[in-house]
Parts: sequence; C-alpha cells; structure tokens
Amino acid sequence: MKLTLIAEKLSTTFSGSPDHEITRIAPPQSADTSSLCVIWDKKALEILPTNIPIAAPKEFFTPSRIGLISQNLSCSTGDDKIGIRGTWHL
Repeated sequence: MKLTLIAEKLSTTFSGSPDHEITRIAPPQSADTSSLCVIWDKKALEILPTNIPIAAPKEFFTPSRIGLISQNLSCSTGDDKIGIRGTWHL
C-alpha cells in the first residue's frame, strides 16, 4: 500500500515519497525499506537507516526521514495484540 494512501486512511501526514510502498509493519530489528516501523522511543532510531519508513512523532523526523507523522503516539500491549494510538484512529 502506498504511504500516501495509509496517511490518508489514518488522517495524518507523511514525509517522503508519496509512491513509497509499505508491505508490512515491523520492529526496528527486522525493518526494511518496505516496512513501516512504529517508533515511540528515540533510542530505536539509532539502529534505523533513514530510508526505513517510520510512524513516529514529528520531532523524530529529519529532512531525509520517511514515514507517517503523529504528534501523539503511544503503544499498548495486550494478551495477543499490540495496539498503536496516535492522532490517527486505528
């Protein structure tokens, strides 16, 4: 799915190429250029090249970083689910 379509569906903004394809959500340790990596801790950015798309607060973005921008991102875990909340609604 194109990054712009994901941003549109989640009512958020994006940074980077509008044609960038996302095929999965992945943790920082296994993310690649077709992954979307949810970041809520700046320490995780240390291991990610800037060409790995992220979903993160605006302050985590540099001019070369691509991904979905959220001003209010948080993560919660349950028995068998991981939930992500931000300024978008999932």
